[in-house]
Amino acid sequence: MEEPQQGEQAIVFHLEVPSATLPKAEVALVQISGLGLEEDYSSELQVEESVEPGPFLFQSQEALAEAKRLKAEAEAAQGKKKKDDKEDSRPASIDPPAAVCRIARPCKSPAERQRLLDQLCGPLRLKLLRNADMVLGEASLDLTSLIHDTASLEVSLELRWSEALLAELQADFEARLAAEKAEKAEAEDADPEVVEEEAPSFTPPAPGHVLLKISTAAPLGRILCPEDLHDWAVLSVSIDGMYRLPQKLLEAGGPLPEPGTAEGPLETHPFRYSARVLGSDFNLGQLVLPHVDVPEPTEEEGSPPEPDSPTSPEPDISFDIGTEEFTESLMRAGFPAAKVDGPAAFNFLCRPRTGLGGRIGLQDFLRLLEISVPASTERLLELYDKLVEKHESIETAFNALDANLEGALTQEAFSAGLEELGLEDVEPLFVALDSSRQGYITREDFRILSMTKRMKDLELASTAVRWLVTAAGSLPALLEQVDEQKQGSVTLQDFLSAATRLGFPEASAPGLEVAFGFAQLAELAEEAERLSHRAFLSLKALEADVPSALVKLEELLFHDSADPALQTLSRAESISFLEFQTGLQGAPLEPQALFFVLDSGAGTLGAPAFASVQAVNAAAQLRRLANCRRFVENGFGAIDANAFRALFEQGDEFEAEETLPRVSWPKAEVRSYRGRQWLQRLLNTLQDDRGRNLMERNPGSQSGGAWLYLFPVLEGQSTASDFKELPDAQVGMAKLARWHHARAFLDLRRLVAPGAEVEFRAYLTQVEAQPQGDFEADWTPYRACETYIKGIIRLDRPLQRLCPRDVRLPMQPSGEPYIPPPPAKRPPPTVNEELEKEAAKIIGRLSFDFARWCHDSGFTEDKDAGPPALGKKGVKRHAFLQWLQESDVLKDLGDLLRPAVVRLVRAEKSGPACGLSGNENDAKYSYLRDYISKHLFRALNSEVEQHRQLRDERLWRLNAQDAEETWQAQDATLKRLTIEYELLGNWRRAREVYEEWLFLEPNVENGQAWFGFARFLMRCEQSQLDAERVLRYAISLRTEEAGPDFQEVAFLAGILINHRLPSSMDEGPRSARFEAALAMMESYADRHALERLPLYMIFLIFAVEARVLRQAAENPSEAQAKEAGLAEQGDRLAAEAAKYLELARAAPESWLGTLDAGGEPVFPELEALVTQEKVNRGQALEAPKESPAMPAAWLPTAAPPFPDPASLHAAPEAEDAAALEAVDFLLHFGLADLASFLLTHAVEAYGFLSPATAMSERCRLQLVKAAMLSKDWEQAESLLSDLFSRRGGDRLPEAHSLLGECRFQAACAGAGASYSSALAAFETALAFMEDTGASPKEDPVLHLRVGRILHLQAEDGDFKDAAIAERAVKHYKKSVMVSPTAEAWKNIGLCRYRLVKHAQSNKEQKLQEAMKYLQEANLLDRERPEILAWLGICAVELGLVQIAKQAFRQLMRFEERLEVPVALELANVFLRFSNEQQASYAERGRLVQDGRYCAEAAAMAKAVMDRGQCGRAQQILAWCKALQGDHGAAAGDFCAALPNLQDPAALEEAANMARHCASMVPGEPHLVALVEEAIAMAVEPKEPEPTESCDGLDNVSDDQGQDAGAS
Repeated sequence: MEEPQQGEQAIVFHLEVPSATLPKAEVALVQISGLGLEEDYSSELQVEESVEPGPFLFQSQEALAEAKRLKAEAEAAQGKKKKDDKEDSRPASIDPPAAVCRIARPCKSPAERQRLLDQLCGPLRLKLLRNADMVLGEASLDLTSLIHDTASLEVSLELRWSEALLAELQADFEARLAAEKAEKAEAEDADPEVVEEEAPSFTPPAPGHVLLKISTAAPLGRILCPEDLHDWAVLSVSIDGMYRLPQKLLEAGGPLPEPGTAEGPLETHPFRYSARVLGSDFNLGQLVLPHVDVPEPTEEEGSPPEPDSPTSPEPDISFDIGTEEFTESLMRAGFPAAKVDGPAAFNFLCRPRTGLGGRIGLQDFLRLLEISVPASTERLLELYDKLVEKHESIETAFNALDANLEGALTQEAFSAGLEELGLEDVEPLFVALDSSRQGYITREDFRILSMTKRMKDLELASTAVRWLVTAAGSLPALLEQVDEQKQGSVTLQDFLSAATRLGFPEASAPGLEVAFGFAQLAELAEEAERLSHRAFLSLKALEADVPSALVKLEELLFHDSADPALQTLSRAESISFLEFQTGLQGAPLEPQALFFVLDSGAGTLGAPAFASVQAVNAAAQLRRLANCRRFVENGFGAIDANAFRALFEQGDEFEAEETLPRVSWPKAEVRSYRGRQWLQRLLNTLQDDRGRNLMERNPGSQSGGAWLYLFPVLEGQSTASDFKELPDAQVGMAKLARWHHARAFLDLRRLVAPGAEVEFRAYLTQVEAQPQGDFEADWTPYRACETYIKGIIRLDRPLQRLCPRDVRLPMQPSGEPYIPPPPAKRPPPTVNEELEKEAAKIIGRLSFDFARWCHDSGFTEDKDAGPPALGKKGVKRHAFLQWLQESDVLKDLGDLLRPAVVRLVRAEKSGPACGLSGNENDAKYSYLRDYISKHLFRALNSEVEQHRQLRDERLWRLNAQDAEETWQAQDATLKRLTIEYELLGNWRRAREVYEEWLFLEPNVENGQAWFGFARFLMRCEQSQLDAERVLRYAISLRTEEAGPDFQEVAFLAGILINHRLPSSMDEGPRSARFEAALAMMESYADRHALERLPLYMIFLIFAVEARVLRQAAENPSEAQAKEAGLAEQGDRLAAEAAKYLELARAAPESWLGTLDAGGEPVFPELEALVTQEKVNRGQALEAPKESPAMPAAWLPTAAPPFPDPASLHAAPEAEDAAALEAVDFLLHFGLADLASFLLTHAVEAYGFLSPATAMSERCRLQLVKAAMLSKDWEQAESLLSDLFSRRGGDRLPEAHSLLGECRFQAACAGAGASYSSALAAFETALAFMEDTGASPKEDPVLHLRVGRILHLQAEDGDFKDAAIAERAVKHYKKSVMVSPTAEAWKNIGLCRYRLVKHAQSNKEQKLQEAMKYLQEANLLDRERPEILAWLGICAVELGLVQIAKQAFRQLMRFEERLEVPVALELANVFLRFSNEQQASYAERGRLVQDGRYCAEAAAMAKAVMDRGQCGRAQQILAWCKALQGDHGAAAGDFCAALPNLQDPAALEEAANMARHCASMVPGEPHLVALVEEAIAMAVEPKEPEPTESCDGLDNVSDDQGQDAGAS
């Protein structure tokens, strides 16, 4: 027994037999067989006799192997016979026997793993022996549960006693009985009165028991085939025998014995038979003679025979068949192309006849004789060569044969022309070229010869290149051998020289020349003598399926689905390969191979070449029909009624199974393991929906069954071999065996029924591949529907839908569907709303017509900027009313409004039925007038207010626009602002804008828009409950047919398994979130079976839940402690996770195959035999087993002067691309915890990524992004530091950008980081980017961040350092050059404004420049209060009073979002420019005027005070009242401000103003005393009390405070 070598992968089984029960005491041992053991594994013999022996001790496999070796060496040295087996030859260095038997099985290669799984499908057998020479009993154990269900078994097996033991026990019993009888006889002699009792009979003992323990490290399926969990079966194939053998095989060893003279295996038969069925091997089949009862001779035996009775008339055949029956019968008879060619042959035979309805009978079947058999390809090539030799071209040859210039050749003209060439038997050639079967050959038909020649050339080239690729190892390796000096291009001579070096024969060089010409098509240069590497690598197109491509090309050119562009191209006079390739873009065709075949050698294609496509395809179809006829004739001997009956009539008599010789196999049943891939291919073959119909796009490959392969071999041979390799004495028999290699089709469709099995009789036909020139047999080895193999195919379990199965809808704990129903359609507008809508249209019409009248009347005036506006001069009061009275517009507008008014009146139950009557009764309907007027005035007021707001918004803009923004522009603006606010960290405002965008009309029911909002909620706010609600709504918008897309389902499932944050499913049981997530992903994966990302998500769902359960098992809470088996549940879910991980890793192509390789019989052993036969006959050259060494020019430089940049970076492996894409999706969704789980825990526990990928830069950056999403800036910076410590890690611009962002956000949050360190990281990232001048290819966010940091530094220095401010402006400008943002424009304007106070000159010009930038910011965001505030400040300082007030009025709409410092500065500016006492002489009047902005300053101060106590705001409010003359109120406000003022100067100013205002109030002397008392209290020293600050960001929202960029 072989033990795997050290270092090999192996599965170790531990077996233990603790005890057994026997009917009597024995010295016993145990013998184990199964598990692929080559020899039975025996225990040590028990020392003493026992009725319950045990435990049994076993020597290790190493000890047995070493003992066997030493024993062999000793025998060889002494020349003695083998020692007695009982002698203990175990070496002293080996451990003594133990109670545990250790059996190791190798599992390194796929073949070893499959072999081990197959062995587990068979039983483990135990035998109890006495002294190693007598079997006492046997037991067996089914091991299949060790594959996927459990890692250990402890079973008490029933012992079945052997016949020898039972006979021995019976003999002992009878001996005891005889002794007792003798004693009784003596007793009777002594006492005659003793009554004789009935003798007892022998009763066999009850079955015994043996206790067996077997275990492995884990269920084997989790190690060997985790993807097969729940998707596997045990395939059992049993063969009863092979019946009705051909006579040549029966008599191969001489005449058979007479019936009745011999039975059983015929040892003199020279052959043994092997069969291959569904991957199960049957070998050493023998010819067996049946038992025949020879009848006794009768008295009439010698009487003369009776005269022959007249031949009975042939029975009438009255049945008919349809298309499916015809095709299935051909397939059952062994016609390989039945699935493709059967329907075409049936259509040829089927004539429209009354009553048959698309079915055929015998007479139709006989029409097969009408199918003429065309000439073979070899004869067509011979004709081509002779014609070209004589006439130089096919076109010239056709002209010569068409002597009468008729444009077509009749059979007579064709035959006459070919007689001159010395060709005989012309009719098959004419049939092969007459594609239309009209009795003449057209010019297009004649081109079949040239296309046949080109396809033959293509085959020669393909064969030659395939050999060279095999010899070199790959096509790129072949290119290295051809371009030995690495010149970048190759010549034909280079190609031929490389082929010679590789051992390619010179006789096959024409194939290489054709291949070189084929590759030249891919060169853009015409007639290129050298091939580029790209063109050389195009040789892979030689493997294209040209016949199928021609059929597809015909469909694109001439059928209903024709491509108009390609049709136009085909009518061109001449097109090149490049034009042809461009025309075929998007079509599933290989243009290079098609062009080569269609091109007759001119290098271009014309209309005649395309016209020949139909002829070539029609000729190929005729050839396939002829193959069908040839199959029936060869198989049945003739096309007649007997053939019709044998082919289509299902007989039930199989007397041959009882009376004639058969082939039987010693191992009649083979059990084997079949996993998911095999089951998928089985369901694909059967076209069963349980496999999700993955092959429905290629129905021709679904045959509904598979092929069986049978081959005889000479006795003593294990495999079929070429008879040329055998001695001369065996050649004859080997030839006969080779001639009888056969195949048979197995129909497996009955396997789809529950619990069904397939009992088959598969009829054998000869395989097509036979050695050429070695057989001259004119007989068919197997007649159709005669020789057959009988057997049974079964699965140990019913076929089920492949996982995921039992797909269900996700449900809420309440029992309602988790995904809500689609939202109800909005009700149609009410009659009231319709009236107001029509009124709004009429108002717009009136405004337009009145404006046009004013323009025509000259009442417009020009503006400095923008279009002319309606002026006041000339437009008198009541002009609009006068215009209405003079024009007829009211009548027209009344007609437009009437339908809406009628609908409104009719909706009123108390309204008039058909109109007013004109009398006093109409008075009761007066309320309707008021009702209608109310809606009209509401519409008018709404329009007026809306347009007033638009005027206010655009009053200070550079280009005024009178037209209202379209929703498209509003959509783009809101999306841009959402991104900008998110970038600034102002999550609250970003959410408000996002929600405003969502409620635009086109977005209300736009699933993708709501999906993006859910991403925003998770990415920015980690608001999982809201994101879950939004996603559920987004999915509900999808139709049931379309279903949700992957991102929506994966996102929602990820939210459900993200246990760190709450979910709406938390109210249900513990597993509610897991079950809902799994149900959604399984439903999606069920509908998209070939996508890999859904399988990765299902893996994640199982893996997360498994970890949760295992953690709960380790540290259970009170509720979890009541739930038993948490650890076991976790292990089960971990196995499910491993399953889906393997499924996700598998290439989708692995699930697209069928059991029969696309309907064609393919047998690996036969292919290997045919290849060897061709090599032995010189028809093919055997490729060298070792690939040549790489040429020196292609070897990498031993010590390159500079390292390759790619070598500095750790790249992920290509196999992990899909897994990394899944991680990117999770980061895209904002699910940082799940992304970290995949990159850490899943890598360690499941091998989610390879070690190289896990350490790659991409993975490290993904971990950094996950930490940043979790706002763990310290962890993110630690990961980046680790990345920078690696080779090449500091050369990643993205890493430096992320480091800068981490430090920037940490500084904003006050987490210890400094802005200067963030600035250094950002500048390092920018250093990697190239500045191309006017259009920098840079990241606008980086420049915005750098500008913001420099801006903060300038503010810290009160903008005294102009250089820092200019650097900030520079980066802001670079940002807006790439992507304009309101924040960047605002900050540029703010920097310019701050620099004004330090400017020595041109202050007004600089203010105008600052205002220009602020106006640009306002163009991008007209609702940002900071922009409006600074715009107002600049307008005030420039004296633009109206703009300043309009800006303030617009600002007050959003004052709750204005930051307190900015609000105070705005109020202070308003106050300063409203007080002439504190203004210079030059400022008074034009810029500063008493009370000019007092109302605005007071309003701003009150807005600040509404947020909390603020001394400065109270002081500003007091100043405003003082300037307005309300001195009493002003004195009170100054006194109220005193306790909240910390600045001594401000405190002194407030005290003085309070005194001044009190003195200005006449008749209130006590007011002065009160003021002095308040001042005394304010200046008195006291303990500081916590007060709300108003001079910082304390009153700003948390969202705004997170990012200084929002201030």
